[in-house]
Amino acid sequence: MLSGGTAHILHRDSRDLHTLTAFDLQSLPVRLTRDVGRYATGTVLAELMLRVAPAEPHPEGFLVLRDALRRLEEAEAPALEAVALERVWALVSALGFAPAVDRCVRDGRPLLPGEELAWSVSEGGALCDRCARGTEVTVLPPEGGAALRRLVRIEEGPLPRFDPKHAAAHRRLVARYVRHHLGEGAPLAALDFWQQRAWAPA
Repeated sequence: MLSGGTAHILHRDSRDLHTLTAFDLQSLPVRLTRDVGRYATGTVLAELMLRVAPAEPHPEGFLVLRDALRRLEEAEAPALEAVALERVWALVSALGFAPAVDRCVRDGRPLLPGEELAWSVSEGGALCDRCARGTEVTVLPPEGGAALRRLVRIEEGPLPRFDPKHAAAHRRLVARYVRHHLGEGAPLAALDFWQQRAWAPA
C-alpha cells in the first residue's frame, strides 16, 4: 500500500473500468517496518489520501505523502513522535484543511505566542479570548500552543520532543480534528490504531 511507482493503464473510453497492464516499482519504504509506530503513521497518511484526496491528480498531496514516508524512515527514535505528528498535520493542510493557529479562526485577531491557546475542533482551530467565551474549547498551555504552532509549521525551528503524556495529547488533538473535518463520519481504522498506540504495552 505504501510503495510508489508508475502504473501503465489500458484506457477504454467506453468503459468505467480500465486494465492495469504493468506497474514499475520506484520506491518501497521497507524501513518503515523497523517498528510498528513508523508503519502505523504511514498507514494513517495513506488512509487520509485514499479518503480525502480528490479523484483528479493532486500533486501537492502526493509530494507531501512521499516526503512523509521518507522522513518516517529516516527519523531517529527519540524524534519519531514529533515527525509523525508534523507529517500528519502537513498532509491535512495539503488536502485543504489547515487549522488556524496564529490567528483567531472567527475574527482573524492575531494570537500572541507565549499565551494559552483556546482550541476548538468544531471551529477549525484557535480562538481569541473573546470568541472563546461560551464555546467548548481545549485550552493548551503556552508550551502546548508553541508545540502545536511548530507542528503545523507556523513557526520555524527544531521539532519539539515529547514525553509519552504530551505525545498522546497531541495525537488526540489531531485525531479529533481529522475525524471532524476529514472523516465525514466514516470509520478511520488506521487513525484509531495510531492514536491509541494499540501496539504498545499498556
